Amino acid sequence: MNEPDGKTTTPAQEAFAARLGQRLRDSADQLDGHTRSRLNQARQAALQEIRPRRAWLGAPALAGLATAAVAIIAVSLWQPASQAPQPLVPAGIESADLELLMAEESLDMLEDLEFYTWLATAELDGGSAG
Repeated sequence: MNEPDGKTTTPAQEAFAARLGQRLRDSADQLDGHTRSRLNQARQAALQEIRPRRAWLGAPALAGLATAAVAIIAVSLWQPASQAPQPLVPAGIESADLELLMAEESLDMLEDLEFYTWLATAELDGGSAG
């Protein structure tokens, strides 16, 4: 007979193991009921320790919250957006002014912003250059 570690057993070893097993069963049959009960309880406790615990089964509130969160996410993804957001335009700006501001030439103006600020200040001062 082959063992899991690759070793083979002899017929004498097999006979010894069979006799030993029979003696252990016989000695267990001779135990009184109270001792058997305590051994069974210890066995059940040991088996309970090696079983994987499922914490989420012990906490139904946590499972309920997780289910609610998944439902909210699913509904929010399922609902189509009402409409695309519109760009905000400040009050008092006409569409023609907005088009001028958005033109590429206005980007050049932004590069020389200090010059235009100086020019506006100079015009307010009466045209005197500082």
